[in-house]
Amino acid sequence: MILHYIIYLSGDFCLFVQKLWFICVIFNTILQKIHIFFYLH
Repeated sequence: MILHYIIYLSGDFCLFVQKLWFICVIFNTILQKIHIFFYLH
């Protein structure tokens, strides 16, 4: 029962981390585009 709960929690954590990773990638991409935009202008 406890093991099942731990597996369930770790599954939720992985989804959470994947969402955070996705947000970080988008954020970094936007920052790079802004940086290039200001560098060119």
